Amino acid sequence: MTDGAEILVVGASLAGLCAAYSAARGGAETLLVEAAPEIGALPNPATILVEPIWGRTGLPVPERAVERELCGMRIGGPSGKGPLFRFRVLHLDRRE
Repeated sequence: MTDGAEILVVGASLAGLCAAYSAARGGAETLLVEAAPEIGALPNPATILVEPIWGRTGLPVPERAVERELCGMRIGGPSGKGPLFRFRVLHLDRRE
């Protein structure tokens, strides 16, 4: 990479890691930057992997990184109200 990256990914959340991986796998010169001193150092909502959506990436579930498995996920605002989706949801440790 002499002239810089073709793709810049800001943030090493699950989404950022997937974006950087996909870009690099596709042959793009990719740079991933993260403000935290360690990837996965703090719990982050971006460490939630929704299996039906993840399946569309064609990548295997990183079972080694699974901290806990949930049987559903409620999406809502500050009131706590919102629909409950019943499918496999995984909370990942991004350090794995």
